Amino acid sequence: MKKLAKVVIIVLILILSVAGWALATGTSTYAGFPVVNLLLNGKPAATDSPPIMIDGRTYVPLRFISESLGASVAWDETTQTVSIDNSINVPEDTTPPISVTDKGVTITLKSVNTGDHRYTTLTLGVTNNSVAKVKFKVSETKIYCAGLYFEKPNDVSSSFVNDILPGQTIQGEVRFPALPTNEKVFKFYAKALIGDPYVEFVPVFNVVLK
Repeated sequence: MKKLAKVVIIVLILILSVAGWALATGTSTYAGFPVVNLLLNGKPAATDSPPIMIDGRTYVPLRFISESLGASVAWDETTQTVSIDNSINVPEDTTPPISVTDKGVTITLKSVNTGDHRYTTLTLGVTNNSVAKVKFKVSETKIYCAGLYFEKPNDVSSSFVNDILPGQTIQGEVRFPALPTNEKVFKFYAKALIGDPYVEFVPVFNVVLK
């Protein structure tokens, strides 16, 4: 697997300039440092922890920036390493079913149901052909569509509550809030933990609905 970067830091990456982003120092502070206002294509970007200014340099959250640029971010608990990777991303203009495999684990986006105006329901399958147990983290999956993140979905079928053992395939439904009207293109971020200590598998599905 081709790695774009492998860095031994936990939550922050230094960004000097990125196309489409705008930075401006705000009036609030975080951990004693000035908070920076972050705009993506002219719109405020909501991050888990705020960008900050330290000694004239701007630091922004690693995962948010990487995922916004189309890469996945995975944490290796054993080596305490963050890996940024875009080699496992599904190509653009892809209609389900879509499968991505890494380290013997296959995550499949089988279908997307947008028929209910209240919800967007994804049918997912996880096949474990590795030698370790796998935990599919439903609560940490998310959709990025029209500049918005849709997070913390419901595991409708409760299929992913237990570990997925070697040789097992589990299928279930995950329900998000409804996507914006008439939107047919979105990114789906899945997440599985492989082994104990675990290695993250975080594929990014670039989805186009018919």
